[in-house]
Amino acid sequence: AQCSNAVVSLGDYLSETFLVHKKHLIEEVMKEPLMGTYAFTRIYYHNSKLAKHKDIFSCEVSVTINIMADKDWKIWFSKDDSISNFITKPGEAIAYEGTEYDHWRDAYDGQKCIQVLLHYVYANGQNKNWTDKMRSLRFINAQRNNHKLQMENLIQ
Repeated sequence: AQCSNAVVSLGDYLSETFLVHKKHLIEEVMKEPLMGTYAFTRIYYHNSKLAKHKDIFSCEVSVTINIMADKDWKIWFSKDDSISNFITKPGEAIAYEGTEYDHWRDAYDGQKCIQVLLHYVYANGQNKNWTDKMRSLRFINAQRNNHKLQMENLIQ
């Protein structure tokens, strides 16, 4: 699994709202038009780890938004021989090319951290046709979930 000791809600109202309504900000940062593919909310708990990985083709641009954390938690990036890390505070986000950079998080030392993850492709890029396919998958998944219960669990 990509992440241990965490729960995920794919296509929930919170992440979908950010995906649509904050796209213009991400386009300003990336300096190119984007198309949203999918989004999710993940709740990490004590000792959660995010395995080192690159994102799949439908995540040319990824954004992680810190919604809540009781401790700072670094996200690491590497490409070739270069390694760097960043800490986002609640309310802050980082945008990155998820297919280009390995990224990971070491074990979380706090008790609870909530992140919203947004994924986009370049509107004029080779993966632009995947937005409709990914949105169809999100719709099917959304029909299987009770969002009201999921959102209540997020704020507890």
